[in-house]
Amino acid sequence: MKKIMLFLDKHLVIRYLISGGLSSAIDILLFSLMIQMFGLHYIPSAAISVTVSFFARFYLQKVFAFKDRGLNVHKQIIMYSMLYASSMIMTTFFLYIFIGLLHIWYLIAQVMTIGIIAGISFFVYRYFIFRQNDEIIK
Repeated sequence: MKKIMLFLDKHLVIRYLISGGLSSAIDILLFSLMIQMFGLHYIPSAAISVTVSFFARFYLQKVFAFKDRGLNVHKQIIMYSMLYASSMIMTTFFLYIFIGLLHIWYLIAQVMTIGIIAGISFFVYRYFIFRQNDEIIK
């Protein structure tokens, strides 16, 4: 277990993938439940699932992935919220393209969308939201 923790300590991308994977699992599970059990349309289902996973994602990215223990949470949550709003717009756009136009199965479309958004978000987290103090000075 200690070797795993040392490995994770050195690999930001792996930590990002793990924390993103966990929050994405919450997102996909809720998305699927909203459609299958409650019969909601995919757009409000996506809005609900992304909103619920928002807080888990923020916490996991801040504490686990980027190891940010700083107390600048208010500024970070504002920037994170702006990224969230952008993500909602992009999620809606990509789901419309994948499901509405290309007729891709909704779960595959959701996974593809999460992958695209995660790739874009990594750079925003890394260089704007959870940047380290020594990077700010440069």
